[in-house]
Amino acid sequence: IAKFSDINILSWGTYVGGSSAETFNDLEVFPDGRITFAGWGASLALGEVNSAAAASGGADNDGIIGVLSSNGTTMSYLDKIGGTGNDRIFDIENYGNNLYWTGAVANGFPVSTNVYDNTNNGGLSDIIVGRVSDVGGAASYKATFYGTGSEDLGNGIKQVTQTSCGGGGVTTTFLLIWGTVNGAGLPTKNLNNEPFIDNSFNGGRDMFFAGFTNPLDTLIYST
Repeated sequence: IAKFSDINILSWGTYVGGSSAETFNDLEVFPDGRITFAGWGASLALGEVNSAAAASGGADNDGIIGVLSSNGTTMSYLDKIGGTGNDRIFDIENYGNNLYWTGAVANGFPVSTNVYDNTNNGGLSDIIVGRVSDVGGAASYKATFYGTGSEDLGNGIKQVTQTSCGGGGVTTTFLLIWGTVNGAGLPTKNLNNEPFIDNSFNGGRDMFFAGFTNPLDTLIYST
């Protein structure tokens, strides 16, 4: 990870990793200059800091999440999270003091109680949607599965705030997740019983869009 003050002037740069292969996939910058990043790797010893969820400790890939100081010298949070298979985190966003992330994980990935789905749906990978504090710690960790019995990938996540035109202008904030599914059976839902864009699988691979409440306990939309 590196910071440039100009196109050809390096302010600082640092490695993040262990003795095996690590893959960097996404980065966001806090207002105070700190950096949160995500990816995956197979190193058994990454040097976790304030870990929120135990990794499997196996040789397969586990998801990696971290928060790096604005000057690139210290890691306030670094986590390797995984189960019994290959787990990858593709996108991470920071909102307030929380990090929200999504990816594709195998059976055994640590999820939580009181979430939308704490049972893996089968296949090579399930969509994962997670939340953790920007300083880590087990108390702030939540994660839910979402997917079919095939290979499913969560590719992107954004927090969305919208205000309804009618009914007193009610403001709603939720997490929008999008990605790819490789089979039928994805739970679909629409708002206010309105018509779907598409609530059936079309064969091959399909894109999906889904909305979850911030506590990750309710699916409010999916197509």
